[in-house]
Amino acid sequence: MHEEARLKSPFPAAARFVDDLISISLVEKHFKTSHDANNALTFVCADCGVPVSAVIIEPFKVGRKITPSSSFRRRDPNHPHTCDREPAPDDSTRVSAGEGKIPANPNRDMWPTRWVDPRVTAAPSVPGGAGLNPQVNGQSGTGSRNRNGSGSGTSESQSQTVEKFARGWHSMNLASRKTQSLAASWNSGGTFFSAFHPLDYDPNVPRGHMKIFVGTAREVVEYPDGFDVMLHERQMGGPELCVWIPTTPCLAQGAAGAALQKQLLDYANTPVWTRPVQVHVLGTFDRHVGLPDPVLGLELGHPHMIWISSVQ
Repeated sequence: MHEEARLKSPFPAAARFVDDLISISLVEKHFKTSHDANNALTFVCADCGVPVSAVIIEPFKVGRKITPSSSFRRRDPNHPHTCDREPAPDDSTRVSAGEGKIPANPNRDMWPTRWVDPRVTAAPSVPGGAGLNPQVNGQSGTGSRNRNGSGSGTSESQSQTVEKFARGWHSMNLASRKTQSLAASWNSGGTFFSAFHPLDYDPNVPRGHMKIFVGTAREVVEYPDGFDVMLHERQMGGPELCVWIPTTPCLAQGAAGAALQKQLLDYANTPVWTRPVQVHVLGTFDRHVGLPDPVLGLELGHPHMIWISSVQ
């Protein structure tokens, strides 16, 4: 699934330059069509360097039966299958078939509705295959669709980056968060509201429950084997909260890991931050570390499972 690529041309409007990583969601903010984006910018695979193109899905298309996510797709048919950023094939979004299903909506979802675990490597593409393990997100994988558009069922926009879901969450009001679906094996409530846990509203984290936690960084500390991101929020009358980001395997995950490491180094080496730094991280707070001061920690599993941004 190609949600990030590397720029081979400058993009000053987005404060991105040659060799910087860029997400498809940021490209969509500046260009309405694939044609406009690819005429203005040049992209390559973030890890293996083959040419890729931005594919921006239209918000509405009459008669559309599935709605794939916008992404970067390969231009070179020889894109190696060993690359973990290989673009998903056009039919990667599975649609459940069967009686009683409503037709797919021709309107494209503004935000993804299904989480794809980035820690699971996509299988090599095969004709008619999805290239993803259908069991990753609690999906049975028994559904199918007809490439001629005669299948039934609703399509789902999917993503394997916390950033994309977090941007959607921030854009919604409370009512929308409670009704907008977010399908993931760890999200029993099935909505954006149940998937996110804003720590400023409730600093008491549910032990052993996987959520996308939203907090504010107080300090980033570098160690030989990783980084601690200490949060302002802390358990009420209890331990501090900390996100532990290990060098291996997290920061060793190709271009995404290298970009996260650079960002963490910038914060660690800056004594005074001019703007609040917001942290969105998917995981479980279950590690007690630090003596004599107790700290409740979350260990990051993949660089795509965290989004750190300066509040404007």
